[in-house]
Amino acid sequence: VLTGHRGLPSAKLFSNLDEMEEGDTFSIHVLDRTLTYQVDQIRIVEPREVEDLEIEEGKDYCTLLTCTPYGINSHRLLVRGYRIANAVSAQRIPADAVQIDIVIVVLAVAVVILLAGGILWFLVRRIYERKGGR
Repeated sequence: VLTGHRGLPSAKLFSNLDEMEEGDTFSIHVLDRTLTYQVDQIRIVEPREVEDLEIEEGKDYCTLLTCTPYGINSHRLLVRGYRIANAVSAQRIPADAVQIDIVIVVLAVAVVILLAGGILWFLVRRIYERKGGR
C-alpha cells in the first residue's frame, strides 16, 4: 500500500488518482528498479474498512490510497493493480511530478534579503553609535 496526498500546490503526488480507470497502468520507481502494475480494482471505502488492504498469498498487488472526496476527506480511494511486465515508457518519471511554485520561491528570497538587510543595517548602526557617531 502506498499513500499520498491530493491537491498540494507544490506536488502532484496523488492529485489525479481519481482519474484512473481499470486497465490503466502505473509504475513505481525504487532505486534502480521499476515495477509496473495494471489497475484491476477501484474502491471507495470508509477509513476503518481495511479488508481490501490485506495481503493475498500468491498475488503481487499494489494499492494506491488517498483521501476522497477532495477537500472533504471522509472516505478513502483505493486503486489496486496487479504486477505486469515493465513497459519501455515506464522507465521515465514525468517532469511535472514535483512542481515548484515560482511565486513562493520569489517571496522566500525576498524575505531572506529583507532579513539580511535589516540585520546588516542594525549592526552597522550599532557600530557607528559605539564609535561616538550619531
